[in-house]
Amino acid sequence: NHYTYGAHSAMRISRSGGFFQAGAPVETKATGASGTEMTKEPEGLKTKPPGEDEVSRARNNEALTFPSAFGSGRSMVYLWADVVANKIDPKRVKGFMDGALKVDAKTVSATCSKLVHPESATLIAVGDLSVVGKDLAAFGPVTTLTVDDLLPGLREAAAKLGGGQ
Repeated sequence: NHYTYGAHSAMRISRSGGFFQAGAPVETKATGASGTEMTKEPEGLKTKPPGEDEVSRARNNEALTFPSAFGSGRSMVYLWADVVANKIDPKRVKGFMDGALKVDAKTVSATCSKLVHPESATLIAVGDLSVVGKDLAAFGPVTTLTVDDLLPGLREAAAKLGGGQ
């Protein structure tokens, strides 16, 4: 629906198995509509698998870009830190490319059914609450956090350093 050109999603790994994350930078006025779209898309994959061409592009992208995780010391440290911190069997890393190349549309649909639950998602929006608040309320209870809530002392630290607000 042309709300963004930077929508992205990923499965995040953790000790408990992981979670699905999706995001997109959007214009403030499109926050509500894009939130609706972003919850509708993965829900739809449960009943209507993606086309084989879409799966092929995604599968090849994952497999072919995975080696970039080993392209610098920093990226390697982050990858292996996740593996160690989350107690992931290192064999999973070794077998990732082969496994990624075996994913098909049926697997995508089954995985979405098992792991993607938009009805229990947490929607996080950054912006002017007076503009997007009504749209966000349609998703459920709204909790408002300010920069001061998230980063206490930031304003004072910036002032000491001669920075603005």
